[in-house]
Amino acid sequence: MEQPLPRKLVAEFLGSLLLAAALVIGSGIAAQRLSPGDTGLQLTENAAATAAGLFALILMFGPISGAHFNPKAAARASAAASVCAHRCRVVTVLAPRLSLIVQTRTCGTVSGLIRAAIVAWKRGHSAMSS
Repeated sequence: MEQPLPRKLVAEFLGSLLLAAALVIGSGIAAQRLSPGDTGLQLTENAAATAAGLFALILMFGPISGAHFNPKAAARASAAASVCAHRCRVVTVLAPRLSLIVQTRTCGTVSGLIRAAIVAWKRGHSAMSS
């Protein structure tokens, strides 16, 4: 069943936000605290946490939006659909929809980065005051 566009946009926004804030940045910070001084182990922990989190995000948002979370993946899927539509002589307008999805993902990612920066700043600020 095709999901409505607003629902897809919310799923892409939340997925991008969680991917940026919790998985990529959060797992990196957690790895630094778990294994100070061991860069190889930090990278392994970060990669494992990111992979597990991305798997969970895909399971949650995949049925709603496809859970690409990558503008290039969306562009390729859109291009493949437009080639297929052109060959089948079906006229579709995919560019505005793709633009909305990319903008939503960008806003979600930036929001996640800002959220992670605020959390890191508050932790650093509270550590300096104590």
